[in-house]
Amino acid sequence: MTGGDEPVWTGLQLERTSLAWRRLALALLALSLAVLRLGWPVIGGWTLVPAGVVAAGATTLLVVSHRRYLSSHHLLTSGTGLPLPDGRLIALTVLSAMTLAVVAVVVVAAQFT
Repeated sequence: MTGGDEPVWTGLQLERTSLAWRRLALALLALSLAVLRLGWPVIGGWTLVPAGVVAAGATTLLVVSHRRYLSSHHLLTSGTGLPLPDGRLIALTVLSAMTLAVVAVVVVAAQFT
């Protein structure tokens, strides 16, 4: 709160950022299903490993990004909140994307051999 009873205008940055993280997590979840569909005929049961890693990463990304939004929103509205997380959220996203890239390269390479 500022000096009186007026609410603090926080803008829509938190909401836009939170929605972007959610869209990314849902896209990664959909891609993990696509890995199963496209990779199963080529590499068989081993497809479960990268699909599981990406699905777990996407689920974790959803949970952590929601907690980050709640903490940031609480921090801005009341002045108290949990400290923001470090770069682990970005590292998790990069790990999921790299896993998808490796699987894509393996599937494409297997198609040409």
